[in-house]
Amino acid sequence: MDLHSTNIKEVLEYLVDQLAPAVEPRFFSDLFDRLIWLQADNGTDLLQVMSIWLESDDYYGVKIALGMEDAFFFR
Repeated sequence: MDLHSTNIKEVLEYLVDQLAPAVEPRFFSDLFDRLIWLQADNGTDLLQVMSIWLESDDYYGVKIALGMEDAFFFR
């Protein structure tokens, strides 16, 4: 992971950490799906962060990543 990816990871984690109690993971999944289409690199760094979350023990982050519709995570 390069410096740019690290910064994206920090921003995404900050957004999730600051959420209101009633916000469901699906909200972020939809938001991140939209962000992919807005980025010049088609969300490469964002998708890398989602892959990291999928392998983490962060239940909320895993639910966000699994809820994304415009991303395919595979190895």
